[in-house]
Amino acid sequence: AASIARWNSSPGASGNPKRMITEDAAAVCYAVGGMAKRKTGRAVAAAPVIKTAGGLQEWWAPAALAAVAFLAYANGIGNGFVGDDKFQLVKNAVVTGPVDLGKIFRSSVWGFLGLKGNYYRPLQFLVYSLIYQVAGMNAPAFHFVMVALHALNTALLFWFVRRLVDMRVAIAAAALFALHPVHTEAVDWI
Repeated sequence: AASIARWNSSPGASGNPKRMITEDAAAVCYAVGGMAKRKTGRAVAAAPVIKTAGGLQEWWAPAALAAVAFLAYANGIGNGFVGDDKFQLVKNAVVTGPVDLGKIFRSSVWGFLGLKGNYYRPLQFLVYSLIYQVAGMNAPAFHFVMVALHALNTALLFWFVRRLVDMRVAIAAAALFALHPVHTEAVDWI
């Protein structure tokens, strides 16, 4: 029976065998040192192979990219409240009062004024409320969380793209996301 095979390389010099996954449900072969050993049983789909560089797991890239994203926007952490921050945060009972999930998830951004609108962002005000509960009305704490969320999103984007393409493309995509100036408003503003 003819079968189509695909070779996946295991991590570098760790001694792990190369895996050959076949479409033939009769066998999964392991090639070790050029010799193939046949194991009978049901064929299984190939698990994604995490490639390593010098024995390090794939954590170095997202960690480095998150650090780059954090450092790129770190200069905004010391900024104060500006523009509508003073109104939407300082004078907003949804943020400065006790955490009330019902109130947060039932109102729009301007709901604390009694206005109805279609600007619905409950997670934004939940995060603001939690920051306020931990740090008070401290502008650098709010800015720090925004920069940290951007760094986390950069790492998450890397992992998502990495599942689809090779490491270099994932690094380039996440670096572009981390450093692109279009994110200035989302990261530097509260």
